[in-house]
Amino acid sequence: MNKNDLYFHIHYCNHKETQDDWRYREKIDRRLRHHEFFLVTGGKGYITVELKKYSVKKGMLFYLKPEVHHIIETDLEEPLNFLSVHFNFIHVNFEDNQWSLKNETRNLKLNTMQEFKDYYVIFNDFKKLVQVWSEKLPSYEFRSKILLQKLLLEIHDNVKKQNTNYATLLKIEKVIRYMHENINCTIKLNDLSTLVDLSNTYLSRTFKEITGYSIIEFFNKMKIDKSKEIISVGDKKIKEVSDILGFKDEFYFSRLFKKIEGVSPKEFYSKNVHGY
Repeated sequence: MNKNDLYFHIHYCNHKETQDDWRYREKIDRRLRHHEFFLVTGGKGYITVELKKYSVKKGMLFYLKPEVHHIIETDLEEPLNFLSVHFNFIHVNFEDNQWSLKNETRNLKLNTMQEFKDYYVIFNDFKKLVQVWSEKLPSYEFRSKILLQKLLLEIHDNVKKQNTNYATLLKIEKVIRYMHENINCTIKLNDLSTLVDLSNTYLSRTFKEITGYSIIEFFNKMKIDKSKEIISVGDKKIKEVSDILGFKDEFYFSRLFKKIEGVSPKEFYSKNVHGY
């Protein structure tokens, strides 16, 4: 699942911060038909997910999946404080000038429970999301979706930092900088592996895990993004653009451009330079 292609719908957001918030219900026993992020911000209690019981503490994030039975219980002396967002998502794809949508039956690649070293970044983003949803000011739904995507990105980045060796992460960033510096060239996997002292197999697998793209997909996307900048200036022919970016075959460049952007380079030029 590529997180770059996900479109979200928020059902509602919730929060409990005081004992009064729990006065009508001290225990939540349910099975949802959608997804939920549940961030513990204080207090004491227990969360049971599929018979596994967690003694909760500040900084725990729970990812509650659809149709999974769970129980949330609060301590009466120190009530459980939390922020939550309930949502669904679909996969949106744009290729060859065609949109395609499909319901995502798979779940996000997150554990049921995650603790973060950088808790306050997650907390601040989550709190802003719940605040915007609760205030219901104009365009709150649109703003909330953007904030949910930002929150998911922060969660994803924090998980990657905790699960990925930091030295390896720096090496992937070094590969990407090398791509930027050599965007007009053809790069080889062996050269990249030598650059960061990793095996071809390990570099390829780790790059895909961190970026969501294979090395060649990522580099091609960078080239096409750069080509759009050049074409938009309006003073270069398509073949010149292809040559500048190191494509030996103008027709391959055009096919790749259309596959990624949905239109040919000439069509992109007509619409964005001349406005036809």
